[in-house]
Amino acid sequence: MKGPFPKLGGAALLLLAAGCADAEWSDDAIPLAEATVEGGEFFPERLYRGRDTYDRNPVLDEFSRGYYSAALSDADERPLVALAKAGPADGLQLRFIWLPSFHNPAVITVSTTTQGQRRLVAKRILTPWTEDAAKPDIPVNRMLTDEESARLDQVIERSQVLSQPARDPRASGLDGSRWVVEAADGEAYHLVTRWSPEDGPVREVGTVMIGLTGWKLEEIY
Repeated sequence: MKGPFPKLGGAALLLLAAGCADAEWSDDAIPLAEATVEGGEFFPERLYRGRDTYDRNPVLDEFSRGYYSAALSDADERPLVALAKAGPADGLQLRFIWLPSFHNPAVITVSTTTQGQRRLVAKRILTPWTEDAAKPDIPVNRMLTDEESARLDQVIERSQVLSQPARDPRASGLDGSRWVVEAADGEAYHLVTRWSPEDGPVREVGTVMIGLTGWKLEEIY
C-alpha cells in the first residue's frame, strides 16, 4: 500500500503521488541518500550538525538530540532512516514520539513491510518520576486495517504535516510535552517537532497515532 509521499528529483521537491493532495515536503526534508545516521545515533547528522559549516541553527540542539534518542533507545527502536532504506521505495515509515512532563513517554511507529502492509508498534516507557510510573507497559504490535491506513493517509494529507518547518516556532517550557513526528519513504526523510501543540498538523497526526494504539490515556497534552 502506498503512502502519501512525494518523490525528490535532485534538489527539487515534487508534488505528492497521484491521488493525494498537492502538499509538498518542507525545505527541511533530507533526501534519503543524504540522510546518514552514525553508529549509535537515531537521527540524520544534518539535523544536529546543520546543512553546512555555516549553519549555526541546527534542527536538534544537544539536549533535544539526547532527550529524543534516550526515549528511542529505551523503547528499543531503530532509526527511521534505517526502516526507510530497508523498506519499499514508496512505503510509508512514520514515527510519533510523545514526551510529556508528568506521564510515561510513548513511541509509536507505523512501518510499511516489503509486502506493502503497515505494521503498528507502540510502546510506553516506564519512568520513575511520572504520575503513571507504577502502571505496566502496554505494548502494541499489530497490522493496520485498510480503513486505519486510509485514515492515517487522510490526516497526513489534510494536515500537510510534511510541509511544516522542522523547527518549533515556540519556546519550550518546564511543564508540558514535546511532540515529534518523523516521516520517511524511499526518497526523503523529515522531522517536525513542536512543544505542547494545542492544534495544528503535529497535534493532528500525533492524536490519530495515539488513537490507533487503543490506549485509554487520561490526558494528552
